[in-house]
Amino acid sequence: MNRNAGISVGVLVLAGVAVLLPQALQQPRPLTDLVPAGALLYVEAKDFASLVKDWNGSAEKSTWLASDNYQAFSRSRLFLRFHDAQQEFGAVAGFAPDMSLVDAVAGTNSLLALYDIGSLDFLYITRLPSARAYETMLWQARAKFQPRKSAGIDYYVRQEQSRVAAFAVTTDLLLIATGEQSIASALALIAGESRPAMKQEPWFQHATAAQATPGDLRMELNFAKVAKTQYFRSYWIQRNTRELMQFSAIVSDLDRSQTLYRERRVLLRSEPAADMRTSETAVGEIGPFVPADAGLFRAWAKPDIAGALALIAQKIILPRVDSREDLYRRAPAEGNADAMLGSEEDLETRIDEPPVVDDASNIDLQPLRTVLEGNTVEAMLQVEGAKASSDGVFVITPRAIALLGARPWDVAAARAAMESIMFKMDRVWVTTADRLLILSTSEDLMKAMAGRPAAAIPPAHYAMRFLHARELPRFQRMMTLIDYPSLRGAGDAREPLFFSENIASLGRALGRVDSVFLESHDDGNRVTQQVVYKLQ
Repeated sequence: MNRNAGISVGVLVLAGVAVLLPQALQQPRPLTDLVPAGALLYVEAKDFASLVKDWNGSAEKSTWLASDNYQAFSRSRLFLRFHDAQQEFGAVAGFAPDMSLVDAVAGTNSLLALYDIGSLDFLYITRLPSARAYETMLWQARAKFQPRKSAGIDYYVRQEQSRVAAFAVTTDLLLIATGEQSIASALALIAGESRPAMKQEPWFQHATAAQATPGDLRMELNFAKVAKTQYFRSYWIQRNTRELMQFSAIVSDLDRSQTLYRERRVLLRSEPAADMRTSETAVGEIGPFVPADAGLFRAWAKPDIAGALALIAQKIILPRVDSREDLYRRAPAEGNADAMLGSEEDLETRIDEPPVVDDASNIDLQPLRTVLEGNTVEAMLQVEGAKASSDGVFVITPRAIALLGARPWDVAAARAAMESIMFKMDRVWVTTADRLLILSTSEDLMKAMAGRPAAAIPPAHYAMRFLHARELPRFQRMMTLIDYPSLRGAGDAREPLFFSENIASLGRALGRVDSVFLESHDDGNRVTQQVVYKLQ
């Protein structure tokens, strides 16, 4: 090769690099740019195929599918509605929308946007090489669909009665939808046309800005819109819609590792509220009084007197393992994640019978109210757990409520107040430690807390910890003893008992979870929460 030829080749190579390098460095458009406006919520995975693979190969999946919890869920009205919708979609598409389809269409970066809860109107977009997309059962069945175009891009649609199945493959993207409008609009956005898009909506912009770093899995909700749907009001198990109505949008990210899952939440308020950050140090101060082996603790900053009295009445004055009938009847109480209303037993509701009257409603709490009103309660702590009784047969649940005052408490006045309330009831142990007033059903628990076991709680508006692995065997034993009379003479065709079989089996399916810790902060404009699931 002569010198001039070498120069010519070099110039051609440099020209090629100049053309191709910007294309190689160009990042693909975020999938959220391709979602039409009007979504109620969306869920995005960095690598959906990896999540599906992990789930299919997990012990949790096989254990849960064989559990009483799944058997009860599979007979629920919600499950049956999903099953009907699945069959209807399968009839339209010509194949079953089962896990084999999910495996086939699970790409890397993937997004699901939901537009209507009742009709399950959704749009799914995944990054999947076109060669793989052409191998899916969707593409193989395209002859059964009607070919159409949007912004010059082909898509396929089939409709029977009210059900629609639509899909498209373009530029290493696979799109699936249950509505023609959403897929046509998404293809127009892909082509660069100007269409109303989710990324332009204020709720999405505010939620995304509130938490800039996405996790392995992200969910954002247009909550002001979601909360107004009849389906949310009907199926939201927490029954705290009234408290949640203050929030306009919610974003939640999940980060995964071998040892823990971390969930990061931000709840954005429609209107500003009081900034609670100045009161968070009190929760940190109360932390050293939490026994390290406490099965459950919850701590609140600046609790109101009414809420504190209600919790003391429920947990200390009338502590008991409720009868099985009461547990089934009790309705979930109003309150948000930071509130003190309700309890861990509030899991089901009956709407065809009047609410159960609690004996606590007949107790005169005025003597204790006078004590609490005489000092500023800066934080409140609830501690409880389960352990075997002295005879080794039954399971008992020692409980304690501790109140951090602005100044030391008058322990004599507190004891006198409790004695006036408890004169017909079991004894309650009362003591003080510095500015902490401790009320407990167990002398051992009271002494353990007063001795400052030195657990750590970060400053927060609300914090809680649950030792799942420690408490689950005791929960199962306690609930089995309660349910035992119902088990005698029962046949195999009976419904699983709610606590000792249904909920206990769910706990076993989550057996890898060692503990759960939550902390919450409130600056008035937003509530920021972090939930850490530590794995065994």
